[in-house]
Amino acid sequence: MMYMSSMHIKGGMGMKRFITRASGNTISKKLVLMMLPMVLMILMITPSNDVSAANLSRAGSLKGVNLFNGSWTVAIQAANLQYVSAEPSGNVVANRNAVNEWEKFELIPTGELYTFALKAKSNGKYVSFEPNGRVVADRTSIGAWEKFILYNGGDNRIYVLQALSNGRFISANGGRELTANSYVAGSWERFVIVYF
Repeated sequence: MMYMSSMHIKGGMGMKRFITRASGNTISKKLVLMMLPMVLMILMITPSNDVSAANLSRAGSLKGVNLFNGSWTVAIQAANLQYVSAEPSGNVVANRNAVNEWEKFELIPTGELYTFALKAKSNGKYVSFEPNGRVVADRTSIGAWEKFILYNGGDNRIYVLQALSNGRFISANGGRELTANSYVAGSWERFVIVYF
């Protein structure tokens, strides 16, 4: 592992002396300057929350979505053509034929790139994606567990959601309760988002 043990910069904008040591060996200024942009780029794209870069890489060719400023009322339809519902108890399931109040959510940008939260219209609570994979609409504020990355899953209407709490994809599991425990974005991890 490389670490900087000392760095000296003398004089205004110019670099007079630049010493870096890695495991006792002196590294040339040219090598350090050549690698510096790469290191900075890695630091800029590495997530600053609980999701590791390895977990995010599972998204493969999916592209992040940055839809809009401000929140929207949406309904979410799973692969079984049923709508996702947040029951007043907090359970989140994909088993409704039509969109009523329980099937409406507020899609809220969190201010982080491609990252959103959902607020259930049925009970006014935020949807939480717990690290153990449980999905429940019972939180009063947006924290790390209530955030997800929104990816374009095939066209402008199909989306994939990846929980920040554990890096896994949200799945409708054949119409049962939603979970955040899928390592791949297959058909049960793709949703149609309907805007109102």
